[in-house]
Amino acid sequence: GARRRAPTAAAASEAYAAVTARALEAPDPKAVREVCAELDDNLEIARCKREARLADRRTKKVEVQRGASEYKNENGSWVRQDGIIVVPGSYADFKVWAVDPAMSGDFQIILLVVASILSAFGYEEYGIPRQVSGGVFTFLKALGIAWASLYWCTACQDFVLSS
Repeated sequence: GARRRAPTAAAASEAYAAVTARALEAPDPKAVREVCAELDDNLEIARCKREARLADRRTKKVEVQRGASEYKNENGSWVRQDGIIVVPGSYADFKVWAVDPAMSGDFQIILLVVASILSAFGYEEYGIPRQVSGGVFTFLKALGIAWASLYWCTACQDFVLSS
């Protein structure tokens, strides 16, 4: 009995390796699931999907590191290789930067957190009246909400980019 199982195990291992290799080349997660579903054993299917996900993650990490490390100066703006404006240097680039969450989303979050901290700090440490510090914070919060609405409001984006 043991001799009969050995070729079957080897064949199964080769089939698994072939399916996994095809899964690594699949263009998207749905295709990976379809390729991995060809395997018979549920454990092998799960392993196949996991290996494909890990390989995809490693590839994306290398692409992100490569794109983030190379900057160029275009019209006064610092632009990553993947087209993300890091520091806008002109009014036109500033408008594009402001309406794209991939470019300015982190900055918006930082602005609101810093505004909140400074508002509380000004009241507690420097005796600035609560109405003044609260008013400044409320203004910056309203500005942040209006700014965030640009990300999802296509008409608003068009208006900003056309002006």
